Amino acid sequence: MPSRPHQSAFLLVSAQLDRESAAGKFQCFLLSAAYAARLVGFFIFLGAVLSNTLQEHEDFTILLGVANSGTCAIVRRYAQRNNMGLEIERKFLIKDNSWNNEINESVSIRQGYLNSEAERTVRVRVYGKQGFLTIKGKNQHITRKEFEYQIPLDDAMNLLDLCEKPIIEKTRFLLSVGHSTWEIDVFEGENKGLVIAEIELSSEDESFDIPNWLGEEVSSDSKYYNSSLIKKPFVSWRK
Repeated sequence: MPSRPHQSAFLLVSAQLDRESAAGKFQCFLLSAAYAARLVGFFIFLGAVLSNTLQEHEDFTILLGVANSGTCAIVRRYAQRNNMGLEIERKFLIKDNSWNNEINESVSIRQGYLNSEAERTVRVRVYGKQGFLTIKGKNQHITRKEFEYQIPLDDAMNLLDLCEKPIIEKTRFLLSVGHSTWEIDVFEGENKGLVIAEIELSSEDESFDIPNWLGEEVSSDSKYYNSSLIKKPFVSWRK
C-alpha cells in the first residue's frame, strides 16, 4: 500500500491519465464522425448522380468536413441544364453595344487548355476567385458532353502555367432578356476586339427571347471556339 504522499501522487497521475484517455477517445470520436460524414456525403452525391437529382437543382453543393483541420472542401456541380453532363449552347456575334444597358453583373475569366483537340478538350479556368477544371467532348451540332469540377484557386492558377499558350482572357457580362440569361464575352489580349454572346439551353429546340443587339449565329463555326482561339487568335484574322 503506497504511503499517503505517494498515494496522492498516484491518484493525481491516474486522474491525469484518465483525462488524457478521455480526450483521446473524444478526438477519435470526432475523427470517426468526420470520416463517416464524408462517406455519407459521397453516397448522397453518388445517389444524386444516379437519380439525376442534379437536373432539378441550379447549384448542388456537398460539404466534405475535415474535423481535425477545421476546414471544409466544397465540391460544386452547376446543373442549370436538364441533361447533366451535357452542354447545349448557341453562340452569336453582336450587332451593336446597346447590350451594355442590360448588364446585371460581370466577372473576369482567365482560361487555358491542357488539351485542345476537337475530340476532347481539358480546360482550366479561373472564374473570378474560383477555379474549375472542365472536360468537354466533341460538338454534335450545338450539344457536347461536359463535366466540370471546382478545384482550389491556387491549383487553377498553377495549372494555367502548364496550359497551351496564349491564355484566354475575357470579361463575362451576364444579362437577363425576358426569361433567358445571356453571357456576353468581351475578349482581351490576343483576342481583343472579339465579342461573343452565348446562351445555354436545356434542349436544342428550346425557344428563347432574341434581343435587338443579337447578330449572326456562329454556333457551328469552330474558329469561334475558345479552344480554337489559342491556335489562331482573333488578332491574326485581320492580317
